[in-house]
Amino acid sequence: MRYYEIIVGQLDLAAELLHAQHPTQSRLALILVDNAVEYVLHRYAVDYFRFNPVSGGLPVEERREQYKERAKVRGQHLKPKITFALSKNAITKDQARFVRNAHEFRNQAYHAGLVHDPIITELATAYYSLFCQMLPNLAPRMISVKFGASFSPRVECHISREARLRLPTREGVDLIVSSLKHALPQPKRTLAEACRSSLAGRLDDVRSLIDYLVRNDTTAKSAEHLILDTQFWTDFWARAPEEGFTLRDTGFGGVEVDPSQKKQWEEVITHMRTSWRPRVSVQTLERWDRRISGLTSESIPGKLLQKYCKLESEIEPFEQMISRRCAAYDQYIDELLEEERISGRR
Repeated sequence: MRYYEIIVGQLDLAAELLHAQHPTQSRLALILVDNAVEYVLHRYAVDYFRFNPVSGGLPVEERREQYKERAKVRGQHLKPKITFALSKNAITKDQARFVRNAHEFRNQAYHAGLVHDPIITELATAYYSLFCQMLPNLAPRMISVKFGASFSPRVECHISREARLRLPTREGVDLIVSSLKHALPQPKRTLAEACRSSLAGRLDDVRSLIDYLVRNDTTAKSAEHLILDTQFWTDFWARAPEEGFTLRDTGFGGVEVDPSQKKQWEEVITHMRTSWRPRVSVQTLERWDRRISGLTSESIPGKLLQKYCKLESEIEPFEQMISRRCAAYDQYIDELLEEERISGRR
């Protein structure tokens, strides 16, 4: 029963945290659910290996390879456990896809803190529901049941006497899962709606920054020009030497590169002119709009999360480029105002 004491306690606490409908508590709930998922996947593999030892009749090299693969599954990383459970049809492809992506979100939430707040509650809720779907196929078929054992109130409320009598059968597991599902609060919106809203909001913010720069920055001739120009110079400086290029004022309203760096400068310029291609255009923003709107029609959780991650990975670098350009422009204006203020004192 220790098995159920661990996972039921964590899931009940996760459900309690999700009732707050706040990113901080939801982040902790996500971590709890992910830990429970990893535990049941690990326990599934360990039990399988216990009852299905490597055959001594196999060739030495094949036995060595099997021992090596089993060691990976029993190790600290989640992906081999997912792959193993999938290979035994204990979980579906979509469940595996969702767990892989949700685990990455968990890692970011745990190590980086305040990330993915706009979708963290819906993500943790969906992950909790997925765990309830997965548990019946992953639960051990042999456990030690002590009828006189006592549990904490958090666990006791989900493991009824009827469930104890029926464990470890599927019926007993289903009773526990049913109780856990009832503890989960009803979300205010679906994960698909949260994903769409989050990305749409970020793209709207990017467009607002582009409009601001086009209206105020005289070097930005149009939105299309600004988008291309920002990418070009971002990629140009990414190819520059680590120490950068030293530019000097020519005295005629222009600049020139330090003579000692002229060869490197020409190499980078030549590469950019011949090989560089923009990744984002005004049309790209429109395509992102359509793909974001399409998230709400994706009914398969694993595919939904995969599409969200793909979109975010495309939008985020461009989002950062535009934000940096806007910050640089604001700094330039602040410096001009400071110069005027100082000149006014003289």
